[in-house]
Amino acid sequence: MKFTSGTPRAVGSKKALGTTTLSRHCCNCSSRNYKSNFLHPIRKSHRETPLGPVRISASSNSPSEYPQQQQDEDSRNAVRGSYSIEPALATSSDSDSWDVYPLTTLHDSSTAATESWPSSAARDSLYSTIPVDRCDGLHLPIHGKIPLWLKGSLYRNGPGHFKGASAVFDGCAMIARFKIDGGSEQSRPSVVVSHRFIETTYLAAARAAGGDVRWTLGHKSGVRRTALERLKYIASLSASALVHGVHLGDNALISIFPGAATTASGKKELIAHTETLSGTYRIDPDTLETLGRVEYTEGEGQGGGEKRKEGDADSEEVSGLGKTAHPHALPNGDVINLACDFMPVASKDAGARLFRPPHMTLYRNPGGDPSRRQAIAHIPYLRPSSPTWVHQVAVSHNYAVIVQNPCFYGIDNMVFGENSGEYLVFRWDPSAGSLIHVVPLDTNLENKNDKKIHPRLNRIKSFRAPAFLATHWINAFESDTKGLPGRSTDGIDVGSDGTTTKTPIASGRYLNLDGCMTKDPRLMAHWSLDTVRSGLVGGKQIDVSFMRRLVIDLDAPDGTFLGDKVNIKEYNANKNVLNDGSLLQKLIPDEAHGYAIELPAINNKFSGRQHQFVYAAAAKRPSNCWNALTKADVVHGTVKMWYEAGAVCWEPLFVPRPGAVEEDDGVVLAVIMQADGKSALLVLDGKDFSEIARAVLPYGLSNGFHGCFVPEE
Repeated sequence: MKFTSGTPRAVGSKKALGTTTLSRHCCNCSSRNYKSNFLHPIRKSHRETPLGPVRISASSNSPSEYPQQQQDEDSRNAVRGSYSIEPALATSSDSDSWDVYPLTTLHDSSTAATESWPSSAARDSLYSTIPVDRCDGLHLPIHGKIPLWLKGSLYRNGPGHFKGASAVFDGCAMIARFKIDGGSEQSRPSVVVSHRFIETTYLAAARAAGGDVRWTLGHKSGVRRTALERLKYIASLSASALVHGVHLGDNALISIFPGAATTASGKKELIAHTETLSGTYRIDPDTLETLGRVEYTEGEGQGGGEKRKEGDADSEEVSGLGKTAHPHALPNGDVINLACDFMPVASKDAGARLFRPPHMTLYRNPGGDPSRRQAIAHIPYLRPSSPTWVHQVAVSHNYAVIVQNPCFYGIDNMVFGENSGEYLVFRWDPSAGSLIHVVPLDTNLENKNDKKIHPRLNRIKSFRAPAFLATHWINAFESDTKGLPGRSTDGIDVGSDGTTTKTPIASGRYLNLDGCMTKDPRLMAHWSLDTVRSGLVGGKQIDVSFMRRLVIDLDAPDGTFLGDKVNIKEYNANKNVLNDGSLLQKLIPDEAHGYAIELPAINNKFSGRQHQFVYAAAAKRPSNCWNALTKADVVHGTVKMWYEAGAVCWEPLFVPRPGAVEEDDGVVLAVIMQADGKSALLVLDGKDFSEIARAVLPYGLSNGFHGCFVPEE
């Protein structure tokens, strides 16, 4: 079947602790080169107003003696100044962990919320500029028991400064680190927090503008500018965006992963990402210092095409100003990602047309080096004239899957700083359906007669499907059988009668993609600051989302329509239902996670293989945000939930116990916002999902999106 947008083509092949100080740098500090009037953190009704610094020191480690942030209906006094806080003293120990403060002493009934809606203090702390620009190592009081084996750092990326922002995505990027040491039978445990802004062009532009962020996605709803206003808007951004060749800006606030290069300390650099090529930054894992933007060899093409390097066939064909913020690491250390064009690009094929339509390029970073890119396949857009928003590529053992849902970039909205109304800068057209591309990863397409290559791995296939929106993929794996419940552990199929059968891990006929999905992009638009800051009275509840399994028959002919044809009028009639049982299989009851499930994670040892457990943010309604964490058993369809009144939750991460055999043998880490407006690192038992420990900050960190855990070597 031929698509009007063209067909994908393959272009590549397989290739290979001391004194701790938390400091608030003044706005006129020359050593930090801060511009005047930048990042004043104190708010009243979410307006930035300056307040003189307050110096506070703690003489003991009792939670009640940490500086309190007094609150009223419209404002709170944020902690500013310098801290010197010693680690909390352990009071008892056992063979598994140290006990610092009992969990029963944690909550103060006078500040606890009485309803599921996030408290005013939690909302204010979560979606306002962080009260401290930079923290260089603050020991936190620990409540409960941290396992002795838990040693490493949790890194989290997200916004930290919101002045001038309209949506959560507009905040300036900030990296937070929680250095965790479970201690030993002789030493006490510790949790040490640090955080620092990424030195991006986006941040520099905000400083130059007195703290106002400039290039945003979340413009006020329904804003349409006159021709003169459009010209003024473009002119105001020319120095910080257009001059640097940045379409969406370099605000690398979405995710962070280990890179390939090592620092002087011998640790791997971290790479911070957003959905632009220029928004890829190298971060020091110890100091959180910005080491610089990831540099690509200059070449022809739009915004970052590379010249050919020895051993990098077709690397010059990777072009585009955009990419996904979710690169996928393979077991061999390579990384898979997707680059996106937003305009026609000069063709490099001799004798071909001068320009080719914009498209996407699936590529590989050999050895995880983000500066080296090898093209695997060129993927046409669902509509050549409208680039499709793709947030993540699903990757199994043998395949990468690019799912194009009918969510299109509104290029004019982005250029002119306008809002399409219901979906930020995006446009949604369910009548276009979805286009799914399955790309073999390790195939030498020039040698299709090689008997060692499975027939299914010899070609790229594209399929049509009904409209839906996949926001985050949980995992992708191959199986020999279709249907639920699926395989529970490594290579074991669990039948409906409970019997188990050993089967191969990969190369099966069916490709299974588990993901968090919605019916349309309303959930993205939900993250306007006005919406998430709202109270229960007059507030808007978080939009629905679902966990589903998309099953692709790899033996189906190219161009096959997957699922059932839908009537668009009927599709639009009920926006809170996503039910295409022939294509999207329900894994757990939707009501078990409050019809809201996002930011999923699994035990990464099961990436590309059948998994049983998924950890994610969820909701206990009514709520305008995720306020719970969930553990889903996708084999048996059961759900466990952690919830705390008045709190807000974001992405959980699973950390396996060293030497663990069972999939859920480990802990779940998550940074939450408590009802009192203070952030806390939460530690949950991976099996029964009970809280075993938390470390509490004396102030609130702004919300984070995605992170990673790096074990201590």
